[in-house]
Amino acid sequence: MSVDRVTKQIYEGGKSHPCYRKCLPGLTSICVYNFTISEHGTMALQCGDCPTNLTHCSNVGCIQAGGIIRVSSVVNQRIPGPGIQTPHMDGVPFLTQCPIQPHTDFTYKFVADTPGTHMWHSHIGFEESDGLFGPLVVRRPLTSDPSSPHYDYDLAEHYMIVWHWYSQPSSQHLTTALHRNGSVYGAGLIINGKGGLENFGAGWKETYSKMPRETFTISKVGAGILRILRKGKRYRFRLAFNSAVYCPVQMSIDQHKITVIASESASFQPVEVSSLMINGGERYDVVVKGDQIPGNYWIRFRALGDCYKDHIKVHQEAVLHYQETEEGLPLAGTAYEDGRITGKVLNPMQVSVTNYTEDSIILVSDLNNTDFDQEVDVSGEPDHVEYLYFDFNSFGNTRNLIIGIWRDYPTS
Repeated sequence: MSVDRVTKQIYEGGKSHPCYRKCLPGLTSICVYNFTISEHGTMALQCGDCPTNLTHCSNVGCIQAGGIIRVSSVVNQRIPGPGIQTPHMDGVPFLTQCPIQPHTDFTYKFVADTPGTHMWHSHIGFEESDGLFGPLVVRRPLTSDPSSPHYDYDLAEHYMIVWHWYSQPSSQHLTTALHRNGSVYGAGLIINGKGGLENFGAGWKETYSKMPRETFTISKVGAGILRILRKGKRYRFRLAFNSAVYCPVQMSIDQHKITVIASESASFQPVEVSSLMINGGERYDVVVKGDQIPGNYWIRFRALGDCYKDHIKVHQEAVLHYQETEEGLPLAGTAYEDGRITGKVLNPMQVSVTNYTEDSIILVSDLNNTDFDQEVDVSGEPDHVEYLYFDFNSFGNTRNLIIGIWRDYPTS
């Protein structure tokens, strides 16, 4: 393999990286990824005539991110950043450690000993909400994965990372609102960096109807021996969501049930539901069975909280595509209300103010663990009890309040 090819894989990550491989007991590997951090404009020259010419939206180096021209923080000139398929380092910049300074580098070494669906992101300012994020998946051999009987395929291209996205840098939007003690509103969602934004009368350019959607491909009959054994292949999707504002999301797929099998780093007894709700920072693994008429179906994401108040109704869609048919957009509507799915729902949000009378709700506390290798024993008396000060403070000056104590900024 040429040096150029290896370098390209290290920068791209995901399914092109050598560490994306079949996991076998006792066979370990050192996985190397190279992250170059920079600020870059979305819809820049690399995007050509996107979205008028949709093929240009897939140009190398084109950052779509809602189709709005703005500055973003990126790794390797892409949103999301490269997917990693494999203590001082995890602290808070300026508090426990120094951040990575401009024109310097940092080697992050860790043992990938916690299998599951994770994500990586920046801890400085609003960088993670402005593009500095990506997936981190740690797989394990099928023989040690309690969820392995419930799916046929676990593909790198089926990582589904949902991110709240503003039409301008988050610091511009949130700082002005918070310093005036104003209301905070959501703006839009991007799925693996794709999708457009509605303007809700806010003044920015409407791109929702113009930008391409992310497409996830499955097959009804599978491949190889699985083609013979069973109709309706089962695909494991790894779903992650984050947001700079309170914006929980309801996820569903038209005409498909979803079977939820794991959350973050642990498996549980599968539950089949019509929809799943996910909050910022959460990750869930869901199985989708390709047992419907081959075609294209909407994967819907309907937002709540700060993303659903007054005139704001944030939603986004991706496409579930069966490879037996031609790729394209589904014919069904894409209104916000179309994402309100009734039936069995896992992890319901805002139960005190939302009408769930038409639903059968399943709480996270109702789930039953099956991942005993990952189980942590929290029974018994704690070694030490620590009470942390936690509160919200509104104040009109420039001094810092940390754990209830006024702090001055560092002098240098």
